[in-house]
Amino acid sequence: MSMEDEHMRDYTVMLNDGRKLGCAEYGQIDGEAVFVFHGTPGARYQIYAARLESIAQEGPVPLRIFVPERPGYGLSDAKAGRTLDDWCQDFEALTDEIGVKRFSIVGISGGGAFCSCLYV
Repeated sequence: MSMEDEHMRDYTVMLNDGRKLGCAEYGQIDGEAVFVFHGTPGARYQIYAARLESIAQEGPVPLRIFVPERPGYGLSDAKAGRTLDDWCQDFEALTDEIGVKRFSIVGISGGGAFCSCLYV
């Protein structure tokens, strides 16, 4: 898959403890933010890139779709003994780094637990 063909942006952000967190981003930079959490196992490419880009660009509302990778998957560094609470801290660092304050979340299969831990 060519990133230019799919209009995907692929990057890592540095977390407070020095680990990297991988993320893929699709859609319009000024679109409404949606985070899609991959299943287990899975990674930022688990979701078909062309479909996400199509939804983000051609849907009824312009979207900016993020697919972050949890620790130990893809470009994200592992964290020994990690918990769901750790994911909350990692996710907060990600949203702070990319400047997103308001967003929706979607969890696919094993990603559902990571959505629910953010709902507090």
